[in-house]
Amino acid sequence: MLHVVEPYVTWGFPNLKSVRELILKRGEARVKNKTIPLTDNTVMEEHLGKFGVICLEDLIHEIAFPGKHLQVISWFLRPFHLSVAPHATKNRVGFLKGMGSPGCRGERINQLICPLN
Repeated sequence: MLHVVEPYVTWGFPNLKSVRELILKRGEARVKNKTIPLTDNTVMEEHLGKFGVICLEDLIHEIAFPGKHLQVISWFLRPFHLSVAPHATKNRVGFLKGMGSPGCRGERINQLICPLN
């Protein structure tokens, strides 16, 4: 599946600081087909407590350092999009100029996340 979307997306390995900033700013949960912002630990304890995740820091740690319950936690979280940089413009094909090329960035994904969060 990744080969199909490879020319259109960028990915990498974010560090703990980047994951924490993303979850704290944009994190939302999917509970009974409703979107709930991740501001209250009781929601996480109620739905993820049986997996050992009782607070926001446990959730962040489980995502940054994948554990055995990562798939359950990823279904609990809603996907989010990053902002578009104000200086970015689209070229003829639709890719954003100035943001670099799509594909795997490895550890350099943190340099992209910081200004777009």
